[in-house]
Amino acid sequence: MFQFRFATTTDKIMLVFAFLSATVTGAVAPINTIVFSELTQAMIFNEIKDVEGVPVPPDFDFSHEVFLFAMRNIIIGCVLLVFSYISTTLSNFTAHNQVSQFQKINIDL
Repeated sequence: MFQFRFATTTDKIMLVFAFLSATVTGAVAPINTIVFSELTQAMIFNEIKDVEGVPVPPDFDFSHEVFLFAMRNIIIGCVLLVFSYISTTLSNFTAHNQVSQFQKINIDL
């Protein structure tokens, strides 16, 4: 592979882990959308619970739904923080290694 000719085997392995971490980070966005939609549904239920003839789950508790939303957002935030850090750090580390390798070959003749 021409574009990775200055990368060592360790660099290539780190790039694979960086790619996988970036994929996990990107996969969290749809999960975050689902969490926000559940909060929106809870807000709607909270507003219409006193309207006659509108079905609302009998065990509905708005404060519990907000608590669940907060906890899920904390988990999502932690996942994003960890996997974004891994992806960025590994990518930068391999880039630095490849530039160093390039300089050793081309500058230190």
